[in-house]
Amino acid sequence: KVSAFIKAGDYTVYGNSVEFTSLGSLGPEITGFSPGRVLCGDTILIRGRNFSWVRDFNKVFFNNTAAFVCDPVTDTTILAVVPYTLTMPEQTVSLEISGSRTTFADSKLIVDLPVIEKITPASAHWGDTVEITVNNLKAGASLRILFGQVFLVPVVPWNGEKVSFIVPWETTLTENQI
Repeated sequence: KVSAFIKAGDYTVYGNSVEFTSLGSLGPEITGFSPGRVLCGDTILIRGRNFSWVRDFNKVFFNNTAAFVCDPVTDTTILAVVPYTLTMPEQTVSLEISGSRTTFADSKLIVDLPVIEKITPASAHWGDTVEITVNNLKAGASLRILFGQVFLVPVVPWNGEKVSFIVPWETTLTENQI
């Protein structure tokens, strides 16, 4: 129920009360996104209609993985960061507002996932330095290396191409996954 009112000084005068049923608002509609090919950590621009002006009301998904939505947002544009947790290179882009989710079906986002290109040397002992070459990962990325069950601290920082670490003495297995 709603009523119109006017306020003049200390006086408030109300009009007739009107009862109605809200039909809600239209759900979000995605008309496109760019760029079409990205790396994890890149930002994409999603274009469309009926987006919320409140950043936190817009929920962006790549397949079913939630993404961080950046400021500024408008009712027709949203910026979203491609998550590092993606495991598939082809991603559908979806937007959800107040439980109403829409998926852009015209094309998929292509994500060039990080790939370990080379590990040198392939065999090492405790205390040896090992170098890892990685493709499709930006220099500013926060890199974590898991060697078996041990997280490693790089001795040569990640430069966007290579990182080096020392084989830890805590390693108890003869073969370890990186």
